[in-house]
Amino acid sequence: MIETFASGSAGNAYRISDGATALLLECGLPLRQLQRYSGYTLAQAAACLLTHEHGDHAKAARDLLAFGVPVWCSQGTAEKLGISASPGLQLLHHLQPARCGTLHIRPFSVFHDAAEPLGWLIESAASGERLLFLTDTGKADLVFPPCEYILVECNHLGVDSMGSTNSFLAQRVAQNHLSLAACIRFLQAQDLGRTKYIQLLHISKAHGDPVAMRRAVAAATGKMIVA
Repeated sequence: MIETFASGSAGNAYRISDGATALLLECGLPLRQLQRYSGYTLAQAAACLLTHEHGDHAKAARDLLAFGVPVWCSQGTAEKLGISASPGLQLLHHLQPARCGTLHIRPFSVFHDAAEPLGWLIESAASGERLLFLTDTGKADLVFPPCEYILVECNHLGVDSMGSTNSFLAQRVAQNHLSLAACIRFLQAQDLGRTKYIQLLHISKAHGDPVAMRRAVAAATGKMIVA
């Protein structure tokens, strides 16, 4: 099960489950909203995995810990959020394997203007299926084991889509977020033979086009795309 509570610059939060263990991916909304979107079952989440410290991804991190939901993230992310000494915090680093219930979790480093950003490769011991979560990164050049589910950033259409944006912001977006072309190159480098579901994440309202992006990625991969 994959549920999207929010995706974009205003906030990011997702819930996944293999039927035995549920996780939050990101918590970039106020706790009250997360509670409402989860149908007031937030406490059933075994943990919340954070990619990095920016507010649209980690707004509720401190509140989740106080609520009793463990938060898993890098040391750099925890330090930036001021939660390094918090009970319920689990620190992980690049390629350090971990297990949460029936889910095997392997973090990996990504390229973003944050302290120690991570992506997540998650495998269910119950179903044998894998999920890849990759967002807020300027480039994506790793090849992963075949995954049934891929949630990947497709933030902007490229620098040509930023003509009305000042050069500083345009450069920051281009260096720190995955373009449509980069997203397609990443997906084409993967073995998609087992892939059932691809979702495009963090589409920019100013520099993206969900319909065009979905069509382009579907044409490039031959898969059904959610955006």
